[in-house]
Amino acid sequence: MKFFIMIITRLLLILFCFIVSNFILYWIDPMSLFWKSYWNYPISKLVIEWGLDLLAWGIIIELYLRIDQYLNRYLTWEKNTLSRLFLQTLVLIILVLTSTFISIFIISRDNPAYLFESRKNLFLQCGIVSMLTSLCMATLYIGNHFLRKFKLATVEVAEEKVRTAVLNQKLAEQRQIEAELRLKNLQLQIDPHFIFNNLSVLSELILKDQKVAYEYAENFSRLYRYFLKNLDKELIFLSEELNFLKAYIFLVKIRTGEHVNFSVEVNSNFEFYRLPPFTLQLLIENAIKHNKATTNSPLQITIESCNDDEYLIVRNSLNLKSKKINTFGIGLNNIITKYSLVSEKVPEISEDNKEFTVLIPLIK
Repeated sequence: MKFFIMIITRLLLILFCFIVSNFILYWIDPMSLFWKSYWNYPISKLVIEWGLDLLAWGIIIELYLRIDQYLNRYLTWEKNTLSRLFLQTLVLIILVLTSTFISIFIISRDNPAYLFESRKNLFLQCGIVSMLTSLCMATLYIGNHFLRKFKLATVEVAEEKVRTAVLNQKLAEQRQIEAELRLKNLQLQIDPHFIFNNLSVLSELILKDQKVAYEYAENFSRLYRYFLKNLDKELIFLSEELNFLKAYIFLVKIRTGEHVNFSVEVNSNFEFYRLPPFTLQLLIENAIKHNKATTNSPLQITIESCNDDEYLIVRNSLNLKSKKINTFGIGLNNIITKYSLVSEKVPEISEDNKEFTVLIPLIK
């Protein structure tokens, strides 16, 4: 198919040059003796002349294309556009001029009228015909060359855009999978000490006060159901988190007594805002682990909404333990990482000599 198209293209180019050259020759001097006698030629002679003319153009075009292929290796269009344009056009003019003089010499042998015309006009006509035909051919070929380059560049740009889009999509899918895996890993990081401590407390309560033990078991089971239910969720409603928090605070109060005090005041307007699950529980757990709490100096934990902005303010009094506690990745870094996976908002942390404060963004 490609070879067939190449042959058709060459034939069309030959026919174009044949028509253009004869049209220019006639246009220069339509009243010359050559044209007056030309129209009286027999059909057989015209066919022979046309055939020779077409053959000459075929040879010129083939030589031109061979020279073009040779120049492509040493003088490319991209790096030497002006030099290549000048040289290739000059080569074409020389080829056409040579062919034209040969054709005129052959025709003149059988056309005495044409032979005795002004030699000066003869060379001038040949020169003009060669020049104009060469320029037409060069313009056509070079224009086609740059058009093909432009189409190829356009296709390459389009393919590059498609490849980039596919790559970006794959990267986005990969990042999404990685984010889901990271989030899943974070959600599964339930502190084993929390479970162990609560089971130990429950065992003691069963022996001391079965009614409180029953209530403790109910809240603990509610808490654990909440863990299992929300493991696969990226965000939950604040109202759900607060309900979970009530059960969690009950367990903490039973375990710590008056050593830890809580104050929760959240505007009901924010209940349908969302946040990553277990955020508040992790902050409370973080405060208890890192601070000393006694009856004389209880740990104060406050959770309240900020009416001006869409934030929760979680603060606790500071009475840091002298020994650093290993949190096994559960804590502030866990919360910040969760937010980075689901929102552009990031928790804001501040600390002074008396309080440790975290601003938790609420997501619509």
